[in-house]
Amino acid sequence: MTNKNPKVIKRKTQFYSLEGPGTYQNLRKRLLRKELLLPEGDRIASLVYDAYDSEEKESQEIQDIVKYNYIWVFNRNLWIPEGVYVVKDPNAIGTIEELNKKYLCEQLNRNGSSKSVLYSNKGDIAFAPRGAYKPGKHTPESLAKDGFVIASFGEEGAKKLGELSKKFNHKPIIYGIEPSFGEEVQSVSSLSSNWEGGGFCISGDSSDTYFCVPEDSEHYDYFFTSRDGSDSENSGFAFGV
Repeated sequence: MTNKNPKVIKRKTQFYSLEGPGTYQNLRKRLLRKELLLPEGDRIASLVYDAYDSEEKESQEIQDIVKYNYIWVFNRNLWIPEGVYVVKDPNAIGTIEELNKKYLCEQLNRNGSSKSVLYSNKGDIAFAPRGAYKPGKHTPESLAKDGFVIASFGEEGAKKLGELSKKFNHKPIIYGIEPSFGEEVQSVSSLSSNWEGGGFCISGDSSDTYFCVPEDSEHYDYFFTSRDGSDSENSGFAFGV
């Protein structure tokens, strides 16, 4: 699909501008140039969830994007052997700047966490320890309780995505990164349907210049954008507020 013009969508008194296609970094430039705010994970979860409970033309467009492309989630992920940090990314920095593990750890409020996910006092940083999340296939119920999903979309957002995953033909899946000892890997996230409506997919291992999928996937080339970061028809879409 080649929608070059932004669509303005109203959902529960909130207006969203749908932008794309484009890489994480290219859409960052376009959205910020228009002085649009980037919605947080819980709001993206709500918008996508609502789109599957509506027959409006705009909602169908969102469904098509999830089916044939993907939707960027403006979070920065830092995967370490002990778990994963999820940092809200209102300026769509992505992986341009390195995340400091020591700083992130110091920001966590270990007395105010729930369901094994730790949060900062401001709520802009979350940490899911290894064992609280599971890359791979899920049931809708386990997806809603997965630590990485909760850290990325909040508890209510995770519940909505779990419910949403029931509308697909196959089990939902989470793509994550499992670093070796001493290794740190940064990534961003996206939502899709693993492939063409098969099963709802939360990708926590995406690159902000192109979309990563497992090398053994038969759809390995399907979601790639050009390596120089330019847009292509199969690039992702994003919401601005």
